[in-house]
Amino acid sequence: MQFTSACETVTIGLFGIYKKPYNLKLMFSIIQEKTNTFYGEPTISAAIRNLRKEKYRQKYNLSLFGETIIKKRSTSQKGYQYKLTGEK
Repeated sequence: MQFTSACETVTIGLFGIYKKPYNLKLMFSIIQEKTNTFYGEPTISAAIRNLRKEKYRQKYNLSLFGETIIKKRSTSQKGYQYKLTGEK
């Protein structure tokens, strides 16, 4: 299944530029603001999962080994926060 490159690009942009944890709700609003397109939770989750694949690790200059995304239970809200571990 092909996922939207705009969503993947903005998702990696969020992680790469701001280098702080994001929950999905905040990602929705920022991605919608930057692309003027609404992407649902499944699409954003798929974009996050894709960042773990070798193809996208190379494309976005991420480490080829180990975790690329840290998933942590949110203390103040329901759900999780996601943070990019860093570039190689």
